[in-house]
Amino acid sequence: DRWDNPAEACTYSPVVSGPANRWLWAYSISEGHHVEMFDIENAFLHAHLDEEFGDVVVRLPNEWIRENTSGYARLLKAVYGLPIAPLAWYKMYHKSLTKLGWTRGSDPGLYKKRSSDGRSWLLLSVYVDDNVISAKCKKEMVNEMNKILKVHPGKVVKAEKHGTGHVRDVLGADYLYDLVNPYLSITMSTYIKKLGERFQMTGCKPTYSPSFDEEELMKDTSPVEFPLRELVGGLQWVANGFRPDISQPVNAVARFAGSGVVTSTIVDAAIGRAHV
Repeated sequence: DRWDNPAEACTYSPVVSGPANRWLWAYSISEGHHVEMFDIENAFLHAHLDEEFGDVVVRLPNEWIRENTSGYARLLKAVYGLPIAPLAWYKMYHKSLTKLGWTRGSDPGLYKKRSSDGRSWLLLSVYVDDNVISAKCKKEMVNEMNKILKVHPGKVVKAEKHGTGHVRDVLGADYLYDLVNPYLSITMSTYIKKLGERFQMTGCKPTYSPSFDEEELMKDTSPVEFPLRELVGGLQWVANGFRPDISQPVNAVARFAGSGVVTSTIVDAAIGRAHV
């Protein structure tokens, strides 16, 4: 049983880190690279469950059980919801990229490949099934992208035209990439705005300091109905990506959110972090 031995039950699947992903974009604009985004469709369903993952057995729905059979079957490929599916996909995708000439860098989600003229590098970042590829030569970039999509079917992610550049949504952040007038801007304004709309915080007055007295959170014991965990999760994504200044107070609210008791004081503290 894979769950009995934690040392052999690793399901962690590496992805490109935030700093490495931003470095790719910053390096690309400084070198005058063309950039494109694409994703792999139904990625986990293509991942083979090799011997290293052991036998994964599932119970079939009654409608699928044939007469005189056990009703159980061994999975040959991963399915969504399977804990080892992300890792199985990552290992398979890594092998495919290696065969296509890509070399993994110090960051497990960042790859490079020497250009055909030997003067520059093509770069590729991988976040599960989301990919960013850049190269000095646009034709070569498209050719390399098509090679990957030929092995793992997917689609190119369309960018929104913005002046002479393009805006792309990269993991919740807005990347404005202008190759004509070399310029790169990375913000989370759209994500933060949607977060405010989701929790009905539009029009609220901003607070100019993320800090608050944690003791005040413990004094209020009157529970209220509010999706606090969802709000805290959104704030943590913002803090990890672009607002490290709100990390400490957001994590403080997160500790209380995990206690199971949601009070109006805790909600006010969380909402206040969204308006800094």
